[in-house]
Amino acid sequence: LKAAEKEFYAEKAARIQAIVRGKKEKKNYAEAKRRLLALQKFSRMAAARRQFKEKQDKAAIMQRLIRGKLGRSAFQVHKARILHERKQTDKARTIQAAVRGKVARRDYKNLKSSILLQKQGRRFIEKKKFDKKKNANLVIQSKMRQVSAKRELATRRQAKKEVDAASKLSATTRSMLERKRFEKKKKAAVAIQCGARCSKARTIMFSEKTKARLKKESEEKKAATRLQGMYKVKKAKERRQELKEER
Repeated sequence: LKAAEKEFYAEKAARIQAIVRGKKEKKNYAEAKRRLLALQKFSRMAAARRQFKEKQDKAAIMQRLIRGKLGRSAFQVHKARILHERKQTDKARTIQAAVRGKVARRDYKNLKSSILLQKQGRRFIEKKKFDKKKNANLVIQSKMRQVSAKRELATRRQAKKEVDAASKLSATTRSMLERKRFEKKKKAAVAIQCGARCSKARTIMFSEKTKARLKKESEEKKAATRLQGMYKVKKAKERRQELKEER
């Protein structure tokens, strides 16, 4: 009984496997068929495009040849017409030039005497006008050169004054700057000395009398510094006033 049951289940399993394999094979076949059809379609499309391109190139070559031939024939016709028209025009121009030359020579002979007389009269009048303008221009140029020389002399004098004033001002400015630098260095040295003295004074004990004396000396130094500053300011103002007067 068990053997029959096993055989039954084995047969059912074989059928199921066969069905699954059949579906799988059908699916694979359908996929291969689809790919093969797509490849055939692409091959046919490429061949059709190639044939169309060849036909198009041949048609373009034929059209180009035909257009070239038509253009050359039209150019030859146009060229012949232009040459014919040019010959006719040259002949007409030659005849017209001969007629105009004959008429001009006849008129020139008739007007030659009057033209010569008018030419001499105009020459005399223009020469007279030119002499008057020439004399007037010489006078004007002489006056202009005289005025220009005076202006140039005044300009040079003024420039010389400005240069001298600028040199003096520059020297004064440099002197003031040097003094300021010296004062800064002096103040720095005084500050360093003061710090050193203070440091030294802190290390020792000194009496009230010494403190009073140092205080008095400090006040005298400050008063002297103020007097020096006032004197320098006064000198700078006097110098500036002198420069303004020189200008």
